[in-house]
Formats: sequence, C-alpha cells, structure tokens
Amino acid sequence: MTVVETSALQTAIGSYIPLRRSGLLPALHAAQKLYGWISEDTATEIAKALRVPLADVHGVIEFYSLFYN
Repeated sequence: MTVVETSALQTAIGSYIPLRRSGLLPALHAAQKLYGWISEDTATEIAKALRVPLADVHGVIEFYSLFYN
C-alpha cells in the first residue's frame, strides 16, 4: 500500500479510530467505498488503526457477504 493510499484510508476511517472495535464495521464500509474491495493491505491497516487483531478484521470480512476481498 502506497503512502497516498494509506493517507486516503486514514482520512476515510479517521472518525472511527477512537471507537476501536466498535468502529470496525463502519471502517470496513468506508474502505470498501474508497477502493471497491478490501485488500489484505487494507485489512492490515484497519487492524493497526483500530488496534484490533487482524484475525478479527478477517472474521468480520468473511462473516458479512457484503464485503469483497
């Protein structure tokens, strides 16, 4: 993920960062709206930003059929 992409993602999910785990669903929606899908790099950046385990991010992505990876 480039610096520009990371910056755009941080801007898109910035308001959800203080929510941590509670912000996971809206952050994933924002990322998918930005990129059209959720790549491994995007999932990793979201996990880091929200301070949740990457496995939790993958679990949510796999559980909800509306997320594309």
